[in-house]
Amino acid sequence: MAATDRITTQAIDSSMTGIHSVQQLFEYQAASNPEKIALIHCDQKLSYGELNRLATVLACQLLTKGIQCDSFVGVHIDRSLDLIISMLAIIKSGAAYLPLDTNYPIERIDFMLTDSRASTVITSAARQNKIRNNNQILVIEDCLANNEQPPTTNLCVSTREDDLIYANYTSGSTGQPKGVAIAHRSVLHLLQNPTFVKLNSDTVMLQLAPAAFDAFTFELWGPLLHGGKCILHHESLPT
Repeated sequence: MAATDRITTQAIDSSMTGIHSVQQLFEYQAASNPEKIALIHCDQKLSYGELNRLATVLACQLLTKGIQCDSFVGVHIDRSLDLIISMLAIIKSGAAYLPLDTNYPIERIDFMLTDSRASTVITSAARQNKIRNNNQILVIEDCLANNEQPPTTNLCVSTREDDLIYANYTSGSTGQPKGVAIAHRSVLHLLQNPTFVKLNSDTVMLQLAPAAFDAFTFELWGPLLHGGKCILHHESLPT
C-alpha cells in the first residue's frame, strides 16, 4: 500500500474502545480534554488539542514523504516541545522514532542511522548540519510553518500492538552498539493500569531523562496517556 493511500482521517470518539497503540490512547485523552495543558517547557505550553493537531500536521507530511509502517525515523532535536511533537507525529504515521541524542558524536549518529535503516531524520534548524548521512531531512520549524490547511481530525493509520514505537541503542562500551526495538504492546503494558505507581489526570511529571534512555518513555507517556501534565526539564537549570 502506498503511503499516500493511508492518509485518511477519523474523528476519535470519546467512547472509543479497542486501543492498540500509544497514539490512540493519546488521541483519546486529547479528544476528552483538548484545552487541558499537556506539555510545559520554560514559558511555552501546549494543550492536548494543540499537541495533537501539530503532530497530525507533521504526520501528514511524513506520509507524503513515503514513510512506511514499522520503519524508523530519526529525531535529532534538543529537549523541547518540538521534540515531543516529532515523536508523536512519527507514531501517528505508523513509523517508529529513533532518538538521536544531540550530544552524541557524529560518528555514533551515522552508525545508528545506517544500522536502523532510517531513511528520514526530523531535526531543527539549529541542528540540521549535524546530519551528514544520505538521509531525507525534515526541519521541523519549516514543516509546521508551511502548513496551510491544519487537519481537524486524526489520521486513521492502522497500528497493531506488535508494531514498533521506538528503538534505543546500547552504549557500545563493550563493542558495537546494539539497537533494542520496543513495540506499542510493551509501552501500553507498562502504563495502562500500572500497579507500581498511581497515574491519572492529576499527574504532573518532570521529564528529565535523555530521549535515548528508557526512563524517557515513562516520564513522557506516563502523564500524557492519562490526561496528566508533562514538564520538560530546562537544560540550563541545575540537576
